[in-house]
Amino acid sequence: MRKHYVAFLRGINSGRNPPVNMAVLRKIFEDLGFGNVSTILSSGNVLFETDSTDEKTLEQQVENVLPATIGFQSIVIIRTTDDIRHLVSLKPFAYIPSDPDKKTYATFLKGSTETSHIFPMKGKGYTILGIVNGAVCSVVDLKEAKTPDLMQVLDREFGKGNSTRNWNTIERIVKIPG
Repeated sequence: MRKHYVAFLRGINSGRNPPVNMAVLRKIFEDLGFGNVSTILSSGNVLFETDSTDEKTLEQQVENVLPATIGFQSIVIIRTTDDIRHLVSLKPFAYIPSDPDKKTYATFLKGSTETSHIFPMKGKGYTILGIVNGAVCSVVDLKEAKTPDLMQVLDREFGKGNSTRNWNTIERIVKIPG
């Protein structure tokens, strides 16, 4: 039975990396034999289907072919669409007041999510709420900090094996049938 997945690729169309066309990403996934491939936005979110159930092997397959095609190494984190739907159903930001100056993020970690950190972790302009269903959930107050400030903290606290998405992107992904 085909399983539905979402791949989150780190560093796509952000920072100092060369730009990547989403058609190129779709072709990479299709050439690997994945079906029903589509992308969401231009930040490295790829939906696909496969018979494989080993997410770590899938991550490695994609990571191995990326540099030759896109010109740099990208961390790839793959989750089932069911996992992403479950994360959204848990409503990790339900108690965060709506504020246009506050942005909410989910950071997917490669490997273990075990930590000795005590949550919430607060810093200048950000709050890391905790780890929910394998994702670090954070809030940035744009009056005090910028998203890259949070990314630096997340890299320092959890390692660079992560990929962060705005919560709006996550909610958009779960609205896609499949």
